[in-house]
Amino acid sequence: MDESIALGGCETESVVLEARRVRADDDIARCLELPENSDVLQLRRLRKADGEDIVLECAYLPCEKFEGILEKDLTQSLYGLMKGEFGVKIKRISEVLEVVLASGADAEALGVIDGAPLMKSVSTAFDQSGAPIEHSRDLYRADRIKFIVENDFE
Repeated sequence: MDESIALGGCETESVVLEARRVRADDDIARCLELPENSDVLQLRRLRKADGEDIVLECAYLPCEKFEGILEKDLTQSLYGLMKGEFGVKIKRISEVLEVVLASGADAEALGVIDGAPLMKSVSTAFDQSGAPIEHSRDLYRADRIKFIVENDFE
């Protein structure tokens, strides 16, 4: 997200809410092609643009590919960190978008009322070899962000 917001001229900031090792649920394990009951690295961040809360981000990474990442500066671009520190470059992202309604802790974290519309993004990023290396479940404030989709057919 940093790159797209920066292109819009906004000042970006990331606040790390959690960075820990957790047990993957069945869906996360499947998306990352990991055995059942595998541990993954979980990174929860609140992303801001010009000081305003925009995205509640929750990323999951396979432990074996990113051992030590939780000790790095997690306020920077995650994909930049993956490339610079671990030599992993994102080649492709599969993403599903849907509108959901804010509730509870998610609404509070994003500074919206219960029932406010949010754009939910569930995505899996793949490296140069086609291996899944990140699974994310993000909530965007629908009143503060727009998505632009481009398709390039060769």
